[in-house]
Amino acid sequence: MNSIKLAYAEDHTLVRKGIISIIQSQIAVTIIAEAANGKELLIALEKSNQIPDIAIVDLSMPVMNGYDLIPHLQERYPTCKILIISFVIEPNAIQHLFNVGVHGFIDKSDAKLHFASAFTQILETGYFKNHLYMPKQAEQLNWKKNKFHGTIPFTHAEIEFMKYNVKGLVLIDIAAIMCLSPKTVENYRNSIYQKLGINSREALIEYAKSIGLEKRDD
Repeated sequence: MNSIKLAYAEDHTLVRKGIISIIQSQIAVTIIAEAANGKELLIALEKSNQIPDIAIVDLSMPVMNGYDLIPHLQERYPTCKILIISFVIEPNAIQHLFNVGVHGFIDKSDAKLHFASAFTQILETGYFKNHLYMPKQAEQLNWKKNKFHGTIPFTHAEIEFMKYNVKGLVLIDIAAIMCLSPKTVENYRNSIYQKLGINSREALIEYAKSIGLEKRDD
């Protein structure tokens, strides 16, 4: 396989550089454009005068977010495959993204980021069919009109906390596993409570089950 031409939009520079480093250690790629938001990526791509094979897109970015960037990429670079990497983990949000035409979704909290297999599968089959892949739903629902972007982006630590919490572990045990102080983990829990508008462990477990965290060991 020739070097893959890659474009990447992510507003956190350290995250973007870190993921690029991981990718380059796994597979031959040429970074033809990288930027901190969708608008900057479109400008960088135009200046590059190249067509990306794959565009990695974060959802939460200033100026032009990932949701708004997607249709621009589809219009200007119809052969480009779009891979979303995000903390947004709500199933309806992921379903919407596949219905508007993305080709893969990776949970940003996933510690097993195997980009070589993801890129190869996307380019050979059209999609990265990991555990978050969702085939397009029937066209009776107008997904462009009834869009669901996901409203609750969680941090890596918050997602880890929910994964352990849904397994029945108590706060002090979760703190030990995460190698953090109980107070720090309590702050994670309180942040999640605030985002979800809940105030009980039972409600959090119910929410975690509803978005599939009970079944995930990645």
